[in-house]
This record gives sequence, structure tokens and C-alpha cells, in this order.
Amino acid sequence: MKELVLSEEQIAQITKKLGDDLTLALKDEKKIPVALVVMRGAMNFAADLIRNIKRNIFIDYIQIASYEGTSTDGVIHLLKDCGKDLEDRTVIIIEDIVDTGYSMEWLVDHIKNTKHAKKVIVTALFDKPLNRQTPVQVDYCGHVLDSNKFLVGYGLDYNGIGRNVPYVFIPTEDEVKAWGKELKEE
Repeated sequence: MKELVLSEEQIAQITKKLGDDLTLALKDEKKIPVALVVMRGAMNFAADLIRNIKRNIFIDYIQIASYEGTSTDGVIHLLKDCGKDLEDRTVIIIEDIVDTGYSMEWLVDHIKNTKHAKKVIVTALFDKPLNRQTPVQVDYCGHVLDSNKFLVGYGLDYNGIGRNVPYVFIPTEDEVKAWGKELKEE
């Protein structure tokens, strides 16, 4: 039986609260801030979060990769860079989960030093500090994880499977095996 981590109702409460917090944090910004969605995992979270930010924002996305299956090798691959000019703007990175910190460290550095953003705000649905390999700051977090379990649902996936599930759960070994078999048959 799968273990539920966040229900649809809990996710709605989280995105409402984080949206309210970000609305307040961004109220004095002169230039329109940019919500930078980390694709593909943060897509669901970002869609709900952005609807709860009550001020004008630009929306863009960036796509990076570091995971294969259930683990990361720590090497960050930029698959698609953002298109919006971020110079002298506040950028809100919207991520599904901050785990080892390697991806977020790379993203913050990329946005500050390559894109010359004025300020970077890190927002994540999940923070997994016990697994941190490099120090990164999560400014706004929906839920802190105190275990190192693999999560699926609401954007989180196993090799692309499970992103469309509207809640977050810990898959069983049987589910992971079945997904692996299904993927091999593709």
C-alpha cells in the first residue's frame, strides 16, 4: 500500500500560504519579478502557486537534469535556459524538491552570475535537508521532509511516470518494478 505524503487538500493549503507570503515579500519590487519554473517537476506546483501570488509577475521556465531513476549523479545538465531578461530583477525559483542541493546551487549561481538577477528567492514544495550535500537556502518551503524516501506525484516522477498524480506519495517496490517494466516495453 502506498504511503501518502501530501494530499490534494494539503497541497492547496501550502500553495495558498506560500502565494500569500510571496505576495507580501514582493510588494515593494519596482520591476516586475520573474517566477522561474524548474521544469518538468515543478510544473504542477508552479501552476497552483502562481495563481496565489497577488501581484504582476512574469513567468518563464528553465529545464535542467541531474536525476536518472531514483538517484542523482550530481552533474547538472542545462536542457533549456530561460528566455526572459533577468537582469536587475527579483527572480523566484520555483522547484519541486531541494534534495542534495547541487541543482539549486547551480541554478542560483546561474541566475545571479550569468543572468545578473538583482535577487533570487528559492521556493520549493519540499525541502530535504537531511540529504543536503552542499549548503543552499530555501526561502519558502511547503513541507520539510525528515526521511530519505523517494517521492512520486504532483510533478515528482520516476523516469517521467507519475507527474500527473494530484497528490504526493511514496511508491511501493512493486510499483517501481511495474513502472520499470512498462518503460522497457516502450
